[in-house]
Amino acid sequence: MPYALKTTIKFATATAALALLATSALAGDLSKGMPGGLKDHRNAGVPVPMPVPYEETFKYYVGGSAGWTFNSNGTMSITADHQMAGEPSKWIDTYSQLQGPHVLSIVAGRYITPSLRAELGIDYRSAQRPAKATKEIHYRGQVRGPMDVIDPTSGLLVPSTQTNTYGLTRTEDVTTQNHTFMLNAYYDLNREGRLKPYIGAGIGLSRRDVTRRTEETVNDCTVGSNDVDPSVLGCQHPGTVGTYLEAPGRIRSSYEERTGWGFAASLMAGASYKLSERTSWDLGYRMTYHGGKVAVVNPSLGGFSSLEIGARLDHEIRTGLRFDVW
Repeated sequence: MPYALKTTIKFATATAALALLATSALAGDLSKGMPGGLKDHRNAGVPVPMPVPYEETFKYYVGGSAGWTFNSNGTMSITADHQMAGEPSKWIDTYSQLQGPHVLSIVAGRYITPSLRAELGIDYRSAQRPAKATKEIHYRGQVRGPMDVIDPTSGLLVPSTQTNTYGLTRTEDVTTQNHTFMLNAYYDLNREGRLKPYIGAGIGLSRRDVTRRTEETVNDCTVGSNDVDPSVLGCQHPGTVGTYLEAPGRIRSSYEERTGWGFAASLMAGASYKLSERTSWDLGYRMTYHGGKVAVVNPSLGGFSSLEIGARLDHEIRTGLRFDVW
């Protein structure tokens, strides 16, 4: 082999070796700072993107409202003591279409889902007057005299009797006031819009406060015929001896208060309008049932008179504000 060719082959071989060494060094430099080198980095998984932040909605709210009851139906009875002969058993028995009270309400609630929310509410109602009436009542009955006599016909000992007629004017003044403690649930039909119609229902407790004022004025007390003993005089209570009725013109008054509890339920429908990020205005209708009954007993001529107020149903219009707090 010629000397020149040998020299050329040696030079080419050395150049190739230098190029290979330079390539290895460059690869080493590029892999610095990469764990596991280029091979491991090339086989790594696809990087996971960072989570996209989002705005969280409010969870809780408070609110208040005011309204008016435009219709109220219920039952009420005033029953006299059965001892009194001739007195009507019931002289005020029902009230209906009673113009209702004003109502104030405060609530605290939570958004359970974007459309469903639940709240606790307290409702205060002003007083109503289901009865303010004056009635003249006349009694006629027999009373037993202070002594027994011998019947001349039979010769037997019999009680002396006489027939008395007596009358009075009785005034009833009754007021009632209902408050409720409710757990309510609402479903908003258009949660994402500014105007949100809603429907709802609630259950809870109803508290009823009743006051009763009565006044009796005795008008007359007339002694009738005496069947046996004409010496027996004076108006007496039926079936008693020596207990006389009030004198004519005598005024007797009484005042009683009672409180009762019962089951309450309601149905609601209305709409709210979003005034700002945190504030909504509500306008709606509510029908509320007040269960339970309250009885009030007052003294009456010859005994007692009982007042009983039963369940009632209110129809209300309310408006108010709701504030998202957190």
